[in-house]
Amino acid sequence: MNHVEELIGLGQLGYIRAIQLKLDEIGTDHPEHADFVSQMRSLIDRFDLDQYMATLKTCTRMTTETKSATSPWSSTIPRKRCGS
Repeated sequence: MNHVEELIGLGQLGYIRAIQLKLDEIGTDHPEHADFVSQMRSLIDRFDLDQYMATLKTCTRMTTETKSATSPWSSTIPRKRCGS
């Protein structure tokens, strides 16, 4: 399971604390995705799960479109608005 899928699953459960912990993990392990983590953390801090889920679904679509990229993150956190 990739990070975006995990974040979607946690969002479907409404498990805010687990989302925060996952974002902490991503931020620590992959500092190059700080913008993505910050964007998602901002949504979660406002309890805006609707926009959080919409953003992640956009990320999923973007990932599908960029799977041929050479980055090891190309299948987990897409470039542009969803990290990089």
